[in-house]
Amino acid sequence: MDAQRLSQLIGLIYDSSVDLDLWPMLLQGLAEELESGIGAGESNPRLQRPQVESIERLGEYVSQWYEGGLEEDAILEAEKKIRSFSGEESQLIQLLLPHFVRALRINLNFVELNSENQAFSSVLERLPIGMAICDNSGRVHAKNRRFDSLLEQHSGLVLRSGRLNATDAADNDMLRKMVSEVASEEEGMGQAMRLNGELPSSVMILPLKMGDSPIARPRVIVFLASLMSEVDIDPRTLASLYGLTKAESRLTLALVNGSTLDEISEQYHVSKHTLRTQLKSVYSKTDCRRQAELVVKVLTSPALLAEETPPQTKVEFSLMGLPEQGESNDEDPRTLQHMYLGDGRRLSFAEYGPEDGYPTIMMHGLTGSRLQLHPNHRPLYENNIRLFIPERPGYGYSDSQSERTILDWNRDLDELSDFLELERFALMGYSVGGSFAMAAAAHFGERVSHLSLVSSMGQYHDLEDLDGMLPMFRMLLGLGKFTPSIAMALMRLMTRSIRSKPDKYFERIIEQSPQMDKEVLSDPDIQSVYTRSVLEAARQGERDMMLEQLMMARDWGFSPREVEVPVTMWHGELDRHVPLPMARAIQAELPRVKMKLIQGAGHFLIFRYWPEIVSELSESVRAA
Repeated sequence: MDAQRLSQLIGLIYDSSVDLDLWPMLLQGLAEELESGIGAGESNPRLQRPQVESIERLGEYVSQWYEGGLEEDAILEAEKKIRSFSGEESQLIQLLLPHFVRALRINLNFVELNSENQAFSSVLERLPIGMAICDNSGRVHAKNRRFDSLLEQHSGLVLRSGRLNATDAADNDMLRKMVSEVASEEEGMGQAMRLNGELPSSVMILPLKMGDSPIARPRVIVFLASLMSEVDIDPRTLASLYGLTKAESRLTLALVNGSTLDEISEQYHVSKHTLRTQLKSVYSKTDCRRQAELVVKVLTSPALLAEETPPQTKVEFSLMGLPEQGESNDEDPRTLQHMYLGDGRRLSFAEYGPEDGYPTIMMHGLTGSRLQLHPNHRPLYENNIRLFIPERPGYGYSDSQSERTILDWNRDLDELSDFLELERFALMGYSVGGSFAMAAAAHFGERVSHLSLVSSMGQYHDLEDLDGMLPMFRMLLGLGKFTPSIAMALMRLMTRSIRSKPDKYFERIIEQSPQMDKEVLSDPDIQSVYTRSVLEAARQGERDMMLEQLMMARDWGFSPREVEVPVTMWHGELDRHVPLPMARAIQAELPRVKMKLIQGAGHFLIFRYWPEIVSELSESVRAA
């Protein structure tokens, strides 16, 4: 192994200790080296069994470390295990494992510092006063929400190119001078000034000690306050502190923010007589006799430090010209339904389209859920398709099932179709869901009128079957077949990364997609639906996602040749999640299949061609 490649791998080990998003790159590089046989001194394109065992053990050690953050004695024990790797097994493992141990120590320190930083940030966000940290040039490095709120209320300060400025020229000169002077102080009382903004405000600037590092740039902390700005207090906190009713809490908060009884009466459509009655009750409960006394009591109470609970976010869909029945609605009870199976497990599913439409059951993808659907539901209504998307075990709200196979899903579908009273229906499968849809079509036989496969995943037996796939997915599937323990470790890290940074995950998906997919995935409505579906899929963790990946590499328990119903395959020419040769292999086995190959499309053609897919399904059902 050359020195440059070794240096890159060691560097990735330490980089990944503080950025878990780099784990896929690290494990891919490690897998490539072990595949090539370089670590064992052999040049062989296939993983050798001793190397497989080595990387499995390495995956077990490292995944446990990074998942649980083991104590010092556990790290020392792991160092002893290095000796268990003989030179015959893998010199590469012996060489790299000590770096994993050191990187773990860095990770533990980093996690502890990050936790302290998050706790500190949480406290700052609860302060009822605006706060920002700036360097001696006025560049803002951190600020709380209250500071942003006051800037928006024209307090006399603005951000220009990331630097703090006053809107008044004389104030700005004074502000720059004060920031520079205070930043040069080791200690001191700081300086203060009033601002000439639309909202009467004042600023206090204090020195901020940044430690003894010679590279630490002087910083100051800027406090921004205004008595005229609204106070953000959760009404439920007032209710808890003083025993107020919901209406009394609302009234109290309005008075604290300077509203008169006349204004409150007009805003909430409540008579002044009712408000006066509520106010008397508030005075009694808070032991106050005047409005001014009530305001002071609230503003000096712990209520100011209680974090206001944000309202539930509702995703807005901008589908121009859609009829009401065709719009996606997160609050639609049909998007989260449950049934209980004979073995006691819960199976969750969503329902879309007209209630009297032709029933169709769709199998979601590997990282999908009952929410994995185009936000435009109008084609379902236009083509009279009633679509059900059940969540397989371990996805979303469906209970997990140990040691399941592809064919086990058929038993769940048996019970679901009986629960929904479906005599005959169509099937659809997207991505990995295609294998489950084919198994169901073979199982139900004549009860299935048509099967639509969109970007459907095929079975693979060897790494050569994964040629043309994105390197990350090829590595993950390859490890899933040959080294399941390290594949599980990777899925665990990826799931954690997706949960914490769903936007970043989506950005990586877009970067790796062909131009046609990039265009459709740039739609904010589709981004929202896709991201929510992925997060829902990972609700219970990565176990069942990984299990389904392993299923693709094992004997499916049936052959696509057993699918006797008419099939339409939709596949993108540039799909690198499921390369075209894999789709062609499925096509060759299906007895009654029609292939619709989309030029220039990738794995996400389902979002670009959703109306056509639904329309073709409807036509095929009518012709059946």
